[in-house]
Amino acid sequence: MNREEYQEYLKSAHWRTISRLVKERDGYACVVCGEETGLQAHHRTYDGVPYGESLNDCYTLCDACHEYAGKRMGQAHSGSGAKPKPKSPLAGKPVSLTNFRKTRRKSKS
Repeated sequence: MNREEYQEYLKSAHWRTISRLVKERDGYACVVCGEETGLQAHHRTYDGVPYGESLNDCYTLCDACHEYAGKRMGQAHSGSGAKPKPKSPLAGKPVSLTNFRKTRRKSKS
C-alpha cells in the first residue's frame, strides 16, 4: 500500500470506526502519558492494513507520543504505512508499551 492509498484508507468509514473504538477502549487518553487532546489511534504493526487490523493491534497516542513512537521505530512516521527500517532494533516487532513509556518519560525529563 502506498502513501496515497494509506491516506485514503485513513478517511474511510472503516478506519474512523476502528479509531473511535480504540480511543473509547483507552478512555480517550494517550496510553503513554495520559494526555487527553490531539489523540490518534496508532497501529502497533501494519499487519492487516487495510481493513484487516484488529483492535488489539492499535492503541491511542497523543500527537507528541505518536511522533516519538515513529522515531523509536526508526521511521519518519508520516502515516505512510511503511515498515520500520531494517537497521532499527524494533524493526518488525510491535512496540512494547512498557518499554515505550519508560523511554518516553526519560526523554521528557
